[in-house]
Amino acid sequence: MIEQVALFENEPEDLDCKTTLENIIITVSAKWKCSNGLFSIQENKSKDKLTGYSIYFEKCLFFKVNTKFTVISCNKRVYDTLEISPASTKLLKSPQNFIQCTFHTKNEAVKAAELITDENVRIFEPTEHFGCCGLYLKCSDAKKCLHPDIIRSKSCYYKKNLESGKIFYGKNANI
Repeated sequence: MIEQVALFENEPEDLDCKTTLENIIITVSAKWKCSNGLFSIQENKSKDKLTGYSIYFEKCLFFKVNTKFTVISCNKRVYDTLEISPASTKLLKSPQNFIQCTFHTKNEAVKAAELITDENVRIFEPTEHFGCCGLYLKCSDAKKCLHPDIIRSKSCYYKKNLESGKIFYGKNANI
């Protein structure tokens, strides 16, 4: 089961949509020990009127939300893994494989947004990779990745080698 990230004990009613999203990003970033700079919030407009926001992580769309914070659109694969109960759902044509969830209250939608953000970070797989970082000797000696940023560590090819038992450096070298 997915652990719910608690944004606030009781969600303040006066927080606007963007501030609420920024708080979700701060909370999830802290949980996963990743930079909240990996997230971006983009305004969605129709005829110059703000209609909502799109949340991106490493240029990957996580979800969209309306300004009243009652309608969220997210990837159906992520939605299917979560225990959330919107009032209604509708499969969207665009973005492809996204589902639109309408909630009775802002509080329900905020909790869903927290879960969606958390699950998206958990399953995130980076598109850009690097060989190893400056911790490679310490990682080799520990036989595991020691990079403090969990998301960045997913980009390390050497971490994958360590996980498969291939150690190239240090006292535990076996290749």
